[in-house]
Amino acid sequence: MITDPDVDSLTAEADGRFLLGGAECSALIRTHRLGRLVWTETAGPQVRPVGYRSRLDGTEIMIGGGNLNTRLRAGQLVALQIDDLDLETAVGWSVTAYGRITRGATIGVLAVAVDRHSGTYWTGDGHGD
Repeated sequence: MITDPDVDSLTAEADGRFLLGGAECSALIRTHRLGRLVWTETAGPQVRPVGYRSRLDGTEIMIGGGNLNTRLRAGQLVALQIDDLDLETAVGWSVTAYGRITRGATIGVLAVAVDRHSGTYWTGDGHGD
């Protein structure tokens, strides 16, 4: 079951999508535990599925680091993307949290201080594909 934001409080786009504000993005992030961590290296963009948890105020996300501690460093810019889609109704959302790593994976967990969020929500066929 998809978690729906309060559509009445959102800004509608011409293609039927709605822009999500920071509070909505933070709330949706807290409803899931699996996302994609994105960062860049010399070889280009890197994407890895990761387990995570978010502080209630949405200002910090803890990510299961595994062997990422050898690839990521404090201060590095990263993004965490989470989405959900109901295949029967074509209702869904996608949220990205952007921030910098505040501490390394010394205990197998990366901490990311969230600077900002962006997100979209769509209903029916308005998802722009």
